[in-house]
Amino acid sequence: MKDLFSEKMTGSPNRPFRILTVCTGNICRSPFLELLLNIEFSDEPILVESAGTAALVGHATDETMQSFAPDCAIGKLSNHRARQLTQGLLQEADLVLALDRNHRRIIAEMYPRAIRRAFTLREFSRLCNLVDMDVVSAGSHDSKFDALSSAVNKVSMMRGTGPILEDPAADDVLDPFRRDQNDYVRCVQQLTPAANKTAWFLKRAMSGDR
Repeated sequence: MKDLFSEKMTGSPNRPFRILTVCTGNICRSPFLELLLNIEFSDEPILVESAGTAALVGHATDETMQSFAPDCAIGKLSNHRARQLTQGLLQEADLVLALDRNHRRIIAEMYPRAIRRAFTLREFSRLCNLVDMDVVSAGSHDSKFDALSSAVNKVSMMRGTGPILEDPAADDVLDPFRRDQNDYVRCVQQLTPAANKTAWFLKRAMSGDR
């Protein structure tokens, strides 16, 4: 019998590696992260999507959040429409990036098998620093899909290692919704470096595929 909490089996290299970003309303943080990662992986077999734990279904991205989008991608963010997180979306995802610890808790309760591939964004980028990148980039895999799956597994194995966070909230990204401009700035300042680190790590992982 398979372990309830076991990782997904390595998938077919013929389908994209799926990343799901998750926040509350799916109109601020998760669509912004979705956009940044899709820009980074535009030439890679990676599909990034987003959803909300209490989504404002059908709503467009928050207008203030749109103002922080790169000029080349403002249109893509404005076309986004919020959708609700479902167990089906979690089943399909190969990596789930939540924007705070509460989202990660909801994900674990909704679909326990996702636990080992579900992180907060800042947690994932922090744990990346603990992974031996020489091992990640030197790995031999049959496809980029397999290389990415292996890299996510290595990050998961870093949980519980390294220094303990003085403030667990350091793994969260501030929710700016209906707050002032300074909170949107803080949100973007927390989110963007973590997104960049995550993209860099995953690209390094793909560099060793066959």
